[in-house]
Amino acid sequence: MEFFHEGHKNAVSNKSKENKGKKSRFKLPPQKFDPAQYSLAQWMYLGLSEKQSNVVIKFSSRGIKNEDQLKQIFVIPEQLFLLIKDSVIYSIVDPITPVVNTKEQLPKKEIKALEINAASKEELERLKGIGPYLSAKIIEYRTKLGGFIQVEQLQEVYKMTPELIESIKPFIKLDPSIINQINVNSCSTEELNAHPYLNWNQSNSIVKMRLQRGSFKSLNELKESVLIDEKTYKKILPYVTL
Repeated sequence: MEFFHEGHKNAVSNKSKENKGKKSRFKLPPQKFDPAQYSLAQWMYLGLSEKQSNVVIKFSSRGIKNEDQLKQIFVIPEQLFLLIKDSVIYSIVDPITPVVNTKEQLPKKEIKALEINAASKEELERLKGIGPYLSAKIIEYRTKLGGFIQVEQLQEVYKMTPELIESIKPFIKLDPSIINQINVNSCSTEELNAHPYLNWNQSNSIVKMRLQRGSFKSLNELKESVLIDEKTYKKILPYVTL
């Protein structure tokens, strides 16, 4: 019985250390706001990095019409989303203005250089061969991944084929500088495990190493885990930060 009690105390202690490292950097907005009118400095005040703030500005410049669209902005972490969702003033479609069929207005063959890391579901659907199902899958995987750093990663999206990717290549581009990164000095095992390139054991290993050291001084230290081989390290490197 004593053994169980001691083990329980250690588990609580470790969890306490981990939660301490996870102290939220995000803030409540001082008042209700329209995302389309928010500046870089205001987004950074809420807790986003400069890169994340620039991505949000690109998305919100078109107007945010509902909570689902706000949630689609993959660089807004869940913690911040929950803090701001009730303070957002959503754009309202003018009921007098007739709805224009954007698919007819912008034929698929006229789409040029669509930014994959900032495109909405509707914009992706205008690409030839990308319907509602694939556009949703692309956004879902982009969110889990943190953004694409090369077009070839689209092959990792369920049902995307090399042939389809090759056909849309002339009409897409991506900016790898606007990806969402995980801070290995403050993240939880669950946050790391949610990334497609890491499994539970690898994620747990990284967090345990951090707890033993206090913090990582260099991302190179991740390779000291016997579970992180060179191939895995190279894949996750763009998605982690200190």
